[in-house]
Amino acid sequence: MNDTKPKDQTVQFLIVVLVSAVIFGGLGYWAGKAAHNNAAVGPSSGTNQFGAGGPGGQGGFRRSGGIGSVTAVSDTSITINNTRTNAATTYTVDSSTSITNNGAAATIADIKVGDNVLVSTASSTSLAATRILINPSFGGGAQNSGTSSSPGV
Repeated sequence: MNDTKPKDQTVQFLIVVLVSAVIFGGLGYWAGKAAHNNAAVGPSSGTNQFGAGGPGGQGGFRRSGGIGSVTAVSDTSITINNTRTNAATTYTVDSSTSITNNGAAATIADIKVGDNVLVSTASSTSLAATRILINPSFGGGAQNSGTSSSPGV
């Protein structure tokens, strides 16, 4: 009779540990899922400036639009020279287009020829700008102190 008592205690202990692990694992999963679904990722719009998952959404620059240097700008349109393809694209701009400069609200009048911009559209076939970021900063590099260590530069 005395031999079964340590085995019973060990089985009870293992059951308690297993049940606890399942409960805490389930709660952790539920809390993470709730936090992900309810996360406020933008200052007021409910999305960050790049859409779900950062630049391009699910891992890469898959958002529609383009990035480049402004070659022309008017009250109703913006033309950029795409830095990757060297192709010029003109996007329409209206009152629903969100324009920001360094996170602050801006207007089409704040965009100047030569500015670098990131233009987002609703789809790959649309040329209507839904969002424009003026002089976007993507981070990841050292700040330029105005000096160069490259020879001959």
